[in-house]
Amino acid sequence: MKSLKTYLLTAVMAILMFIPISTLSAAGSWTIIGGPGAQFAYAGNSLYGLSPDKQGVFRYNGTPGSWTKVGGPAKELIRGGPYLCAISPTSGDIYRYTGSGTTWERIGGPGAQFAYGGNTLYGLSPDKQGVFRYNGTPGSWTKVGGPAEKLIGGGPYLCAISPASGDIYRYTGSGTTWERIGGPGVQFAYAGNTLYGLSPDKQGVFRYNGTPGSWTKVGGPAETLIGWGTYLYATSPGSGDIYKYTGADQKWEKAGGPGAYMACGNNLYAADGKGIYSVGQ
Repeated sequence: MKSLKTYLLTAVMAILMFIPISTLSAAGSWTIIGGPGAQFAYAGNSLYGLSPDKQGVFRYNGTPGSWTKVGGPAKELIRGGPYLCAISPTSGDIYRYTGSGTTWERIGGPGAQFAYGGNTLYGLSPDKQGVFRYNGTPGSWTKVGGPAEKLIGGGPYLCAISPASGDIYRYTGSGTTWERIGGPGVQFAYAGNTLYGLSPDKQGVFRYNGTPGSWTKVGGPAETLIGWGTYLYATSPGSGDIYKYTGADQKWEKAGGPGAYMACGNNLYAADGKGIYSVGQ
């Protein structure tokens, strides 16, 4: 990823300022911070974006419109950990951004999925028959689990979905020991170190209480859960509006209109195909 062609991320502020931000938000003050991107990801307290043609990775400098190129072509960005990782579009190998200039290092081969549990990176083998933990040294991975349909990252521990039953399991952090903590769900997401699940029929949002099998209903119908931040968000199955869970008994408040959202820390980000916006929560 060092010798990749230069691509300038477009953030034409003069044009983007005319976007009706009110269509995104009915609450809070939204600020446009950049142009469109194929993907945005948060890692190591920094926001990164992948250019629309996936030919460049850029880091947001904290000032609207100011982005610095830190890498070339990438298929996908891996978010949520202490450092940013990206998937090579040619080999499928995973690379880690060193945090300096445009220097990346290859740390592993291809995987069906990669996710963070706490500050540890995990990978699901291409055939989904094994879960592996990255040991911190390029090329060094340890098998910690067997078959999995999907990894659930973003919280203090890694979870995985059973390909047979759809049940959710938590990795204990020891050897290859996992424990079943709940039944199937259409989606699971972390927010504020707490795990939430959306029921298979999308009619209820549930909070995991920390004891296997113990879940509490905290909301009604939802289309999608948005975690990875301090707060849990969910989109309405009817309007597409986004709501924030207040932490009180099944109490939610509207945070914005339809859009593609991402939560990181106390911030909520929205992308509408024309640009990316931020709002403090």
